[in-house]
Order: sequence, then C-alpha cells, then structure tokens
Amino acid sequence: MTTVNDREVQAAPTKRQRQAARMAEAAGGGWKVLLVKIVSLGIIDALALYSILVLLQSRQWVAAIVVFVVTALANWVYFSRGKLPAKYLIPGLIFLFVFQIFAAMFTGYIAFTNYGTGHNSTKSDAVHALMLSAQERVPDSSAYQLTVVEQLGQLSFLVTDRDGNVFIGGEERPLEPVTNAEMSGGKAVSVPGHSSFAFADILANQGEIAAMAVPISDDPNDGALRTPDGSMAFVYDSKLVYDEAASTMTDTRTGVVYSDIGTGAFTATDGTELMPGWRINVGFDNFVRAFSEQSIRGPFFSVLVWTFVFAGLSVFTCFALGLFIAIVFNDPRMKSKKYYRVVMILPYAFPGFLSALVWAGMMNQEFGFINEVLLGV
Repeated sequence: MTTVNDREVQAAPTKRQRQAARMAEAAGGGWKVLLVKIVSLGIIDALALYSILVLLQSRQWVAAIVVFVVTALANWVYFSRGKLPAKYLIPGLIFLFVFQIFAAMFTGYIAFTNYGTGHNSTKSDAVHALMLSAQERVPDSSAYQLTVVEQLGQLSFLVTDRDGNVFIGGEERPLEPVTNAEMSGGKAVSVPGHSSFAFADILANQGEIAAMAVPISDDPNDGALRTPDGSMAFVYDSKLVYDEAASTMTDTRTGVVYSDIGTGAFTATDGTELMPGWRINVGFDNFVRAFSEQSIRGPFFSVLVWTFVFAGLSVFTCFALGLFIAIVFNDPRMKSKKYYRVVMILPYAFPGFLSALVWAGMMNQEFGFINEVLLGV
C-alpha cells in the first residue's frame, strides 16, 4: 500500500529534471533577454505596422489581415512563458511559407493564366495605363494651384481650383474634397497627416512627379491632372475613350474600336491589340501549347532532357571525382600530399566574385590568356 511519503518521493523531480528546468529558465528569463525581446519585436512590429498601412492604402485587405494576424501571433508566442518549440519554429515556418509554399502556389496559379509581358496586371490597371499613354493637355483647360504632399512614401497632389475648393488625390486615387487644409494666399499648402514638398524636394523627385497622373474622378474619360513644374496642375485628356458597358476602347484620332474578346487585351477587327493587356485565366492552354507548338515543344524537351542529364552527370562526376581524390590523397605512398590539399582548398578560399573576375580576364577576347596564349586567336 502506497503511503503519503512514497507519493511525495515519486512526485519529487529528479536531478535531470531540475537541471533541465534551470536551463530552460536561464534561456527564457532575465532582464537582458527580455530587453532583447522587446527591442527586436518592437522593430518587427514597426515594420509590420508600416506594411499594414501601405497595404490598406493600396486596398489589399487580405494581405493586410495576414500581416496583422502573423505579427499578433508572434508577439503572443514570444511574450508568453513556455512555448519554447513555437519560439524556434515560427521564424522558420514564416520563411518556409514565403519562399517555398507561397512561391510554389503562385507558380502553379500563374501556369493557368496568360501572365507575361503585357499581361501582368488587372483590367482596370490596363485601362488606366492605356488612357495615360494617350493623354494630351486639354487646350485652355483650368489651372490648379498645386502642392505636392507625401504620406508613407506615397505622393499626392493637393490642388486648389479657381473657386478656392481644395482636393487631394494620387495615382489611381481620384480627387477627393478636403476641408481641413491649411491655406496661404488662397492656396492649400498642407493637410494633416501629410508632409508638404519644398522646392528642393520637388527637384529631387521631379521625374516621379512629372510622370504622375491624378484622375479627376472615377470615370477615366474625365481626364487627369498632371504637372510640368510641380507648382501648377493642368487637365490632360486621353485620345482613347473607354466604354465600360460595352467593354470597348475607341481611338478618337483614327476611329478604330478595340473590343474585349476574352484574350486579355483590347483587340481590333484586324487583330491589332492595344498593349498592355491584363491577366486572365486560360485553363490548360499553356500546357497544350507547350506540347503542340513546335516552336515551344522543341526547346522545351531539349532543355528538359539536358536538365536531367546535367543533374545526373554533375552528381555522378562530383561523387566519383571526390571519391577518387580522397582515396589518392589518403594513400600513404603519395608524396607532398599537404601541397596538393592546399591547391584543392584554394577555390573554397577565394570569393566567388573574385573567381568570376579572374575568369572574365582570362577569357577576354582582346587580351585574355586563353585566346592569346593557348588558342593564339
């Protein structure tokens, strides 16, 4: 029959358990470790908050929610007692998802789309880019007094019209009325939450500012505001007219109508396409083309075969040559082994870029050692 003393002895931790507990406490406690946690997580939280604000401004709600949830989970794990396995696993899992799982899933998704040059965005982005490329300044258009402002690295136009009304907008962000702007001489010079550009800032970013086109409204046919000098903005109108209901783009200079025929681009009756287009799902068309078109099938299978040949040969030759050198260098009959080993280790000791420079010099077409000495051409 088990007594109370027997149960206490059984419940008492062993020496190894007490030692493990002390090691865990030393690894996870102490004010120094806590300070490092606070500073590190503070930096991570600041970067995460900045990312969330940028994602919200660009209306990427799902990505913002994911960043928030992951950051909150990391804070909960690292500020909680225990959970030692999770503290080691979280960084690896995050990098695994970003660089492996997400990359593989995105690659699989891309395989079923027409993603590529000229088809790497959405239809609305393509419409905006097309109309922007065909913009011309409207003769005798209204001039707006302009102050360039910035928020979280994103530039905006703070404009004042002739009647004193103030608006703010940016790339792909139509003008919106502003009621709390600071005025100076009848011109809006700043708005809360934004920093205003001085003349030196405008000069430093003149290329980006000159390329900006701020939509006047949600209707792209209303035109956009652009500035040649950073102080005044003018209305620019596109020579392309977009009909959202009919999903057509009309060139007012030639009268040609380009329609959305389901290929991811506005196409005329003669097959001419307006670029850029947009990304669409094409199903298994890419796989069918890869095996049916000779221009794709020939290079594809050549590259595929060579990939397997190269992988097999590189593994086999490295293994065979390495095994041979190891056996030879360990043969007691071989003399001066230490010098050979020094020569063998040199490629590992030299930086990769230095080796590349050496080989580039040796293979130079005009004065390289290989051409001049070995080949004599």
